[in-house]
Amino acid sequence: PMCCEPSLLISDEPTTALDVTLQKTILQLIKELQQQSGMGVIFITHDLGVVAEIADRAVVMLKGEIVEQDTVQQLFSKAKHPYTQALLACRPVNHKRGERLPVVSDFLEPDKKNNPVITNPVSGIEKKIEILLKAEHLSVWFPTRKNILGKALDYTKAVDDLSFDVYKGETLGLVGESGCGKTTLGRTLLRLIEPTSGKIIYQDTDLTSRKKESLQALRKEIQIIFQDPYSSLNPRLTIGSAIAEPMKVHHILSSDKQRQEKVVE
Repeated sequence: PMCCEPSLLISDEPTTALDVTLQKTILQLIKELQQQSGMGVIFITHDLGVVAEIADRAVVMLKGEIVEQDTVQQLFSKAKHPYTQALLACRPVNHKRGERLPVVSDFLEPDKKNNPVITNPVSGIEKKIEILLKAEHLSVWFPTRKNILGKALDYTKAVDDLSFDVYKGETLGLVGESGCGKTTLGRTLLRLIEPTSGKIIYQDTDLTSRKKESLQALRKEIQIIFQDPYSSLNPRLTIGSAIAEPMKVHHILSSDKQRQEKVVE
């Protein structure tokens, strides 16, 4: 759109699908273009961190109406409307792990009684009693150049000599820029992509040494949520059929009627 040299640029969540490094680059570019051309920018986003970084003033909307507007500095330090206060207060970064996170209704409906969520976070000692999944020197290399006999001469090392443990009851965060190998690693743990070398051990079972046919029984034990929901769900199936499909594949419940009742539930 900048080719048209606009006086007003409306950016509708332009950084939502980007990793933080690329997001920062795009935000800096928008700022630089704004300074060069003097254009106005409306930046539409649900990310309060982006608002704080890029905006001079902020407008908060609720159900089609503006409920508050002010400079970013004033809005973030002295929010007046309950909805704005809720948006700022409900961010997980403001609260200790294991606490009940507040929700918007706590601020819009203060008389409503919300029972606290009782959590019992597993302590670090308890987590390390049982290793659920272990990767040992895992590598996934893709050939990029071959000779006339088909022998690989060069590789892209998507995952290179990676080792880690996942403990029972633990959440392990895997962070990195786009293209660093996170998705390849996730798919490899399921052997949707075959590893070049190394081992994947799940509850004392070496998944890398098992034939693909024998992995069928383990498919319900290790599940993946893909990044792209549009390619994950079959558009030819109703949502009920999509929910019932894995129950049929893994023989969960004994009849279609029971599975249908479970789907409704």
